Amino acid sequence: MDNTEQVPSRLHETYPPERKHIRWDPTINTGHMLSAGTSIIASLVFVMASWATMDKRVVILEEARLATQQANRDRQDQIKDKFDDVKTSLTELKVTVEGLRRDIQERKK
Repeated sequence: MDNTEQVPSRLHETYPPERKHIRWDPTINTGHMLSAGTSIIASLVFVMASWATMDKRVVILEEARLATQQANRDRQDQIKDKFDDVKTSLTELKVTVEGLRRDIQERKK
């Protein structure tokens, strides 16, 4: 079997079979078109999948932020209620102490 049988005739005239370099074939065939189309479609699918995943992550982060804000508001309301209770108790203690002070002063007279 001769090397000239493996090289297409149009290339044999331009590039002799003795050359062992990379050869440039300027023709475009179905394989080239199929490879290019497949690469483009695969790239688009990858970009769309990445976008969808990123969108889901953003939605999850936004929902978590809203839930955290609501939990913070609930905690602040609870703390405010507790402080109000403490203020009320302090006011009652102040009134009671003031009453006891008056009673003690009246007994001393």
